[in-house]
Amino acid sequence: MAFTSSIPDGFQLQYSDEWTLGLAQRASRLEAYIDVEPISGESKRFQRIGPATSRRITERFGKSNPDDVNAEYRWLDVHFDKAVHRLSRIDALMLGSLGSPHNAVLRSHLQEAGRQMDATIIQGCIGGVRAGKTGGTTITLPAEQAIAVNFVDSGTPANSGMTFAKLLEIATMFGVDQVTGQDIEDHSQACVIVSPRQVKNLLNEQKLTSSDFGLQRLMTGEVVNAFGLAIKSVAPHLLPYDSGTDIRTCVAFAREAMVFGMVESPMSRVDDLIEGDYDVQIYSSWGWGACRKIDEGVITIACDESP
Repeated sequence: MAFTSSIPDGFQLQYSDEWTLGLAQRASRLEAYIDVEPISGESKRFQRIGPATSRRITERFGKSNPDDVNAEYRWLDVHFDKAVHRLSRIDALMLGSLGSPHNAVLRSHLQEAGRQMDATIIQGCIGGVRAGKTGGTTITLPAEQAIAVNFVDSGTPANSGMTFAKLLEIATMFGVDQVTGQDIEDHSQACVIVSPRQVKNLLNEQKLTSSDFGLQRLMTGEVVNAFGLAIKSVAPHLLPYDSGTDIRTCVAFAREAMVFGMVESPMSRVDDLIEGDYDVQIYSSWGWGACRKIDEGVITIACDESP
């Protein structure tokens, strides 16, 4: 028998013995900036009363002339999502030392839950919200709660990404409406949600990177605290984007303006499918929703992402 192969034909291939996950946002980045309420139904109503107004007393034994209490009602609706994968029992055997990707799949489910939590918060900020005694009215975010893509403090308007001027305008709008700055109540923190492109814009702003301006320096690629605003970068696909104009819609919200309702925190089950060749099913689900309670506490910021 002839020898038809050479030594290189015997070179061995080596394989990793573990499964890794693809690149993606791996946890919720907004959970720390919103209050979470437990919910045990399909919706929950939140109510608030308007500010009181006083009158000068001008006479003895005068009439009380009481005012009615103005109230507003907002509704939080919940939804459920799931992530399901099926792994063949035979595949797990045939993979040998590599083993089944069970654990990696479970981790990927939990990461998706974190991304969906952020997506729910963002949609709750900018979407319509049911209002009224029975929730029969839908309220959209008022147009005045938007900062235009060409906003400038002074001079000729010009399209831009996230800028020092836009951040300052966010802080000013929140302050004027008394949404933030309530130090006596210690719950005035606000969060600005941006994509990585806006972080790049801010890193190019001298006023945000120079210690001469008294702000915390951008040592890790993110603005941690500017004008009382926590700035968090999320996966770009979580924020609305208009491909025709290259405009990304970023969102700012104050803690007391939003609420996150939790019906079911992310749970996972791993089961053998009796009627499915005893393959393994990995099932994860969660149920929640978000509601904008105060319109003045949410602002959209249009940012130019043109190449």
